[in-house]
Amino acid sequence: MKPERVLTTVLFTDIVGSTERAAEVGDARWRELLQAHHALTRRELERFGGVELATTGDGFLAGFPSPDAALHCACAVRDGVRRLGMEIRAGLHTGEVERIEHTVGGLAVHIGARVAAEAAPGEILVSATTRDLVAGSGFGFEERGIRELKGVPGEWGLHAVTSSPLRLPASSLRSRLWAARPGWLPHRGGARAVLAGLAGFSLLVGVAGVWFLTAGREGGVGPRATEAAPAPAVAVLPFRVVGEETQLWREGMVDLISTNLDGAGGLRSLDPRVVIGRWRRIAGEDGDVAADALTLDPQALGMARELGAHRAVTGSLVALGGEVRLSARIYDVADGRVVGQAEARGSPDSIPVLVDRLSVDVLHAVAPPAAGVPAAELRRISTPSLPALKAYLEGEQAFRRLRFLDALDHFARAVDEDSTFALALYRLALTQGWLEGGTPSAVAQLDRAARFAERLPEREVLLLRGTADVTPASIAILERLTSRYPDDVEAWYALGDRYFHAGPAVLIPLGSAARSFRRALELDPTFGPAYIHLLDDAFMREDSADAWELVRSYGALEATGPEVAGSRLAFDITWGGPGARAAALDALGAVEPETVVQTLGLLRYAPRAWERGPLPVRQLADKLASPSERTSLLVSLTIGRLSRGQARAWGRELLELAEGASSVGAARYLLAYRIAGFGDSLSVRTAAAALADDSSPIDRLLLGALAADEGRWGDVEVHLRALRSRPPPDERPDEPVPHDRRAVGELLGAYRAVRLNPVPATLETLADALGRADGFCPGSGCAVHAALRFELGRLLLEGGDPETAARYLESVEVFYGLSPAALYLGRIAEIRGDLGTARERYADFVRRWRDCDPELRPLWTRARRSLDSLEGRPRP
Repeated sequence: MKPERVLTTVLFTDIVGSTERAAEVGDARWRELLQAHHALTRRELERFGGVELATTGDGFLAGFPSPDAALHCACAVRDGVRRLGMEIRAGLHTGEVERIEHTVGGLAVHIGARVAAEAAPGEILVSATTRDLVAGSGFGFEERGIRELKGVPGEWGLHAVTSSPLRLPASSLRSRLWAARPGWLPHRGGARAVLAGLAGFSLLVGVAGVWFLTAGREGGVGPRATEAAPAPAVAVLPFRVVGEETQLWREGMVDLISTNLDGAGGLRSLDPRVVIGRWRRIAGEDGDVAADALTLDPQALGMARELGAHRAVTGSLVALGGEVRLSARIYDVADGRVVGQAEARGSPDSIPVLVDRLSVDVLHAVAPPAAGVPAAELRRISTPSLPALKAYLEGEQAFRRLRFLDALDHFARAVDEDSTFALALYRLALTQGWLEGGTPSAVAQLDRAARFAERLPEREVLLLRGTADVTPASIAILERLTSRYPDDVEAWYALGDRYFHAGPAVLIPLGSAARSFRRALELDPTFGPAYIHLLDDAFMREDSADAWELVRSYGALEATGPEVAGSRLAFDITWGGPGARAAALDALGAVEPETVVQTLGLLRYAPRAWERGPLPVRQLADKLASPSERTSLLVSLTIGRLSRGQARAWGRELLELAEGASSVGAARYLLAYRIAGFGDSLSVRTAAAALADDSSPIDRLLLGALAADEGRWGDVEVHLRALRSRPPPDERPDEPVPHDRRAVGELLGAYRAVRLNPVPATLETLADALGRADGFCPGSGCAVHAALRFELGRLLLEGGDPETAARYLESVEVFYGLSPAALYLGRIAEIRGDLGTARERYADFVRRWRDCDPELRPLWTRARRSLDSLEGRPRP
């Protein structure tokens, strides 16, 4: 049989010093590390579309259909394995490999193996062939010269990867919430953790005879079929409209027909937002599809092909002489031929019925012949009310242009016209959630929309379920949604939002959120909400270049809300020159309160903004009148102060500024951070007094933990009994998410046990209780959970388990202002032998805490001495 040749990028990895590492940790621990490495390496392969070709002991060989995906996977494995205190070397080459029944071979495999053998510890080397193929993709390279590769003829130019663009693969997310982890911490119940590390393995020079394609797959290397691929896709393009008051339907037809076709007959519709956004860049804001509306423009055909569509639909809506005529033509995207036509006529007030008829005809033309096409029912996903439908379409246009207040009015009008209009209810709830966050009214709107979920297509049902559930449990729903609908902008945004808010509780790195938001922006750069938490991330990482690029891109959108102005003010206060900073601080006194709140939301994550000088807190407090606005100020002030070790100043300012309910959130933060070692007697008494009359589970936990820290075991029992009893009728009905009293009680009991005897058994119990109580977000409950994770990480480090400790400490390092995590992570880096990272951690903590409270000075001194020791300076 003549060998079949397939173009493939091969990846080899190898653990540096694996024998020495195994001898160091012992056989049992090494087996656990290898098991975790195998599971998580396969996860990265699955994420980036790679196929496992072979494993030998501690090694993998993988193949990829594109060099870009292979490079992303290699970088992910290298970066992850460092968290295990290990280094890998990796090599990549792109070329044709030979398939012969169950084997694969060829020169390309041998070249990839030899390239990997040339790599230094921690280095990813690629051949010049691979480097040239990814030119312009955002990867950075450094030449490593011309080398002779053993057993390979000729000389080969090699290049080391120095940087990689932030990107999530478009094929499917395919990632798990958590995986098995090494060590003695349990995996039962909810004590979940992500082993944040991957390991490579020894070089496989002689593996050229490995079958690497799944059965029945044609063509090159691709992801293994562990889940059905996305369904065939159809792109509905903007319609051409003729007649008075018809422009609204130009993009509205995209929404209605796309929604009608989605999920019917084994099809999926491309996200209308993506289609419309891409079309505007081709045809302009008001461009029509073509002059006669039924000829598919070559640019439109190319756009549909780029988006992965199998069929494209275009058409016209003409309103003349008291009649409306809808016409559509369906194209095969591969070759541009017409595969079907449809038409519907009727009176102007019968447009919903006409769209229904047109959708059925289109569906018969685009669905596979054996799909058993059901009748499309627009009334199930839309409305029989023409005024409601018009209001909904107006809301969609405002929503896409980031005019959220206008969108809210339109969606509310649509619901007023038809109270069972499920899609409008959902959009109303989603828009209100973006404007207000997790307020009770926004949550109530989502609950209201959920009552009509059976009227929505599957895509909207999953999105609604994933959005309405604010706990980590929703992550699995949204991961499934992005896997099934990889072109859905809102799905990627919703997943990123859940990663951002709930992910840290289950030890998911914040980088996962950033990748999801950037994926949403890849699909639609005008999707404003995706910028919000990316800005938070840039401010937390203190990355001024990334922050400025996001501020600039955000400002270029057609947004009228306060987010854009707030992001610019926050940037100038944090990184602007003296004049720009002074002007921004002055502007805070003149802008509307909503812009002040948005500015403070970013500044709470920006230590440099507070280090450069005082903020006009008193003036801002006078400006922010509502309880929610004052709470935002106090929480920003709390995180800003505590991240710098200034609990005393926090206590004085809280006494001066807090009023009623607005002080509760700030007091919770302080008492939560008290668990992590913050707070003098004044600030702690002030915070405890603010919560003394509050009987919510969170406050019982905080007051009980304080009592345990002070050895008041009788008071601890009082709070435990209250948490185990029936809840009182007046228990804070305004909480966005009611906390499970039993889970909170178990958490307090576990914390008490740790305070009495911090041994592996009690730490295990605390980890398990934290897992079962992972639904603390949104709000100050996140800080409580974070403080307990911090303390667990610190105790694990003291108990001799630095790797498990690192996962807990990394989950709180930047998000919650728990800056002492950097001190302990510096110590872990020293244990690993990563002295460069240790210096960075210590230096960061020393800078942030240089003006800390006197009682916290010993921690600062400890970090200062560790930094001096690493830099070779004499200790004071």
